[in-house]
Amino acid sequence: MPERSTKLPIRIRPLLAACAVLGLSTVATFASFTDNDTASTMFSTGTVDLALDATGSDLRNWTTLGMENAKPGDVTYAPLVVSNIGTLDFTYSMATTAVGDEFLASALLVTIVSGATQCDATGFADGTEVLAESPLINAALANRPLAANSATPTKEALCFKVSLPASAGNTLQDAGVNIHLSFTATQAA
Repeated sequence: MPERSTKLPIRIRPLLAACAVLGLSTVATFASFTDNDTASTMFSTGTVDLALDATGSDLRNWTTLGMENAKPGDVTYAPLVVSNIGTLDFTYSMATTAVGDEFLASALLVTIVSGATQCDATGFADGTEVLAESPLINAALANRPLAANSATPTKEALCFKVSLPASAGNTLQDAGVNIHLSFTATQAA
């Protein structure tokens, strides 16, 4: 039996070499350059934070505004500073409630002035009236704007004048009432 040659015919060799080169170039075309990047951001919320200061007084017992042993014609004055210590602009309001003798609460009259240059036991000077004399039991302020300021809190200095009119009658003797002034801040639009 004749021996078979393991050599490929000469015509087939270039064909196999071309297929090998084509196969390598096909693999090489799948390689590509790539790049990527990321974007990120943060979300946070602001704060509405109202603070009251009555020159160091404990406001749960704001004695500088109160009266003891009052008689018809007595008057008291006291400062109160409302501050925006938050990060958002807001408007604030104030409402009063009475616990005790409602006749006395109705007889007491309050006037509130903003920006007085003087507000002490002797009275107040200058400023803008923000609440005309009215019964303390119904006293209210509404929509007083205070802007936010990250460096220095914005403030409104209020001066309260409360009086027991000279016309107060004998029915108010030995009466007592606690007045609660509730302040509420609401973020500005």
